[in-house]
Amino acid sequence: MSIVALFCLFLGSVNAQYSTTYKLFYYSDCSIASMSEKQKFLQETKPLETVLITKILIRGYCDDVGTMGHSDSLSEKRAFQVEHFLLKEGIPCDSAPVVKGMGEIPLNPSSSKNIEEQRANNRRVEIEITKTGEK
Repeated sequence: MSIVALFCLFLGSVNAQYSTTYKLFYYSDCSIASMSEKQKFLQETKPLETVLITKILIRGYCDDVGTMGHSDSLSEKRAFQVEHFLLKEGIPCDSAPVVKGMGEIPLNPSSSKNIEEQRANNRRVEIEITKTGEK
């Protein structure tokens, strides 16, 4: 293998990025995650203290209960509440988080889950964290 090929392989491994998605779940019509959900999230993200975070994407979702306008607003509030929570907890990032309210997720009639389970799963915020190497 040539020196150039080895150097490119080395650079690729140094700059490798990895994304992990975390989820916070919500009670119906609530824009603030419960304390237990927040604590679970902080426990799951403890290993992030030793890595460089390059990007955070926060997406809020709702169930199919309520009007479309209310769902859009609620999903956005959830996402921005999580952004505020991350900043308050001092989770560092090289760039500002991207925050999106995604609105409601329709029920899946072919799902093996019952309607209430589907709705509970749809009331969430997903936090996709892209990280690279050690600090």
